[in-house]
Amino acid sequence: MTVVLGIDTSNYTSSLSVVEGNTILSDRRRLLTVKSGMRGLKQSEAVFQHMKNLPILIKMIKEDIKNLQIDAIGVSIKPRPYTYSYMPVFKAGESFADFLSSVIEKPVVKLSHQEGHIEAGLYSANISPNGTFIALHLSGGTSEILKAKFKNPGFDLEILGKTTDLSAGQFIDRIGVIMGFQFPCGNKLDKLAVAGNYRNCIIPSSSKEGFMSFSGPETAAERLVEKNVRHEDIAAAVFENISRSIIKSLKFLLERKDIFSDDERQYVDVLFVGGVSSSDYIRERITEEFKHSKIRVHFCASRYSTDNSVGTALLCSRYIENRALELIKCEQDVDAQNQHLC
Repeated sequence: MTVVLGIDTSNYTSSLSVVEGNTILSDRRRLLTVKSGMRGLKQSEAVFQHMKNLPILIKMIKEDIKNLQIDAIGVSIKPRPYTYSYMPVFKAGESFADFLSSVIEKPVVKLSHQEGHIEAGLYSANISPNGTFIALHLSGGTSEILKAKFKNPGFDLEILGKTTDLSAGQFIDRIGVIMGFQFPCGNKLDKLAVAGNYRNCIIPSSSKEGFMSFSGPETAAERLVEKNVRHEDIAAAVFENISRSIIKSLKFLLERKDIFSDDERQYVDVLFVGGVSSSDYIRERITEEFKHSKIRVHFCASRYSTDNSVGTALLCSRYIENRALELIKCEQDVDAQNQHLC
């Protein structure tokens, strides 16, 4: 089996992992440090922290896999699988991958952070959709509804809906920081939300034809904090607002006949990935909403919802093994042709 090193350097996590085929041998991560009261990091600060973290993580990986040899390296080099997609933090991982490749003389497969999230989600949810499926990528930097198809390597992705301003993660973190929590605030607010009642301070959702807006809801939530409304209820209202926006968008998009044929709409797999997808409130709310529908909802396991390099490593492994199968088939076709000529 192919042994692959995965590398991902996102906005807030340095990640290295090793997989052998579909088995995870090592998964090491270090969160980037954000100063108290701040709502994030500058790209230059994040790159600097990645450069310090990667040598530490590679030592841990080496201890985990002992003398096992790496056959290939998979690395996330940009946020999304589009030509225009770029973010400086991913250059730290790409440079590290290129350096390691030159030292161990093994190939590098360059992928996107978003594709890694989707692959990690499929792996942890233990599903393998036939043909097209929907992926909802909900995180601190991205909130997109995607039509997804397998390709080698990665996925063909088409944006069906998204936020027009703040991501869901930014909405959550900004309200959490105002409440006095340390960034990132997702887990803390989620726990408050589960104990709260959104009906005590409803925040209207804003969603039209698959496109969601959270800037207005953010302002409404800030006013609730200023009025000293119970934090548990505000948190519940924030997560309810996000959940409703997703539900409205999904229902609209799945009725569009130009996206899915009648046969495809019979049963649609919807996979939730990204850090916000680990929310207990959102998981329960979405699952309950669609439990009697034709939508089959799948949530990535919490450990693989947050930023990681496991999905990148698995994608690289799939690519290498598929290429090997293609080569074997090509050789068989040549042999068959030669026998025919003889």
